[in-house]
Amino acid sequence: MTSVHAICRVARHIPQRYNFPRKDNFRTGRGANHTGLPVLVMIRAVCSMKQVLLTTPKFTVERREVSIPGQGNKQREIVVHPGAVVIIPFLTSTALILIYNRRFTVDKELLELPAGTIEPPEESIVCAARELEEETGYSADQIEPLYHFYTTPGFTDEKIDVFVATNLKPTQQNLDPTEQIRTHKMELSDALAATVDGRIVDAKTIAALHIYNYRKMRAS
Repeated sequence: MTSVHAICRVARHIPQRYNFPRKDNFRTGRGANHTGLPVLVMIRAVCSMKQVLLTTPKFTVERREVSIPGQGNKQREIVVHPGAVVIIPFLTSTALILIYNRRFTVDKELLELPAGTIEPPEESIVCAARELEEETGYSADQIEPLYHFYTTPGFTDEKIDVFVATNLKPTQQNLDPTEQIRTHKMELSDALAATVDGRIVDAKTIAALHIYNYRKMRAS
């Protein structure tokens, strides 16, 4: 059954940078610092109406009506997601444990970092520990947050939290009935190379590995 919820919420946002705003989306004047620079005032109608089109165990699909300044009301279909995690698990100071994951959506086996969907009210770090053990058969004595990012904000609000897992101990995989996963040990340097030579084409894995390497290089 389709449900309709009215949400009338308008937020004012004044960004610190001016990225070529539309003329009808800003007003000029003397700001609080009296510089006389243009003051960009974005009026964001977060949602005036939402309609649930599909509900699944992991996400919902909604049609939302938003009010865009100067353009009136527009409808958008979005995937509402509880969020996910991706884990960078270190077997040694330089070696990782990755997975080959059969992805039915693309009909391919992809080389990836272990990852999974948060199960509310589960905390993301708890999800990271659970998914690591389920997919790789390793538990971690230490799991630390690294970063987060939105996967594809053009159609979904899914946010992925990145974690680094160390001091791994072998346990046992606990895969879902539909999962086809096998583990693969890999040096960090080789995994980074794989993100540019075509062996790794999974976006979250590419992003997480390069974020980690950038942070590591900055710290050294």
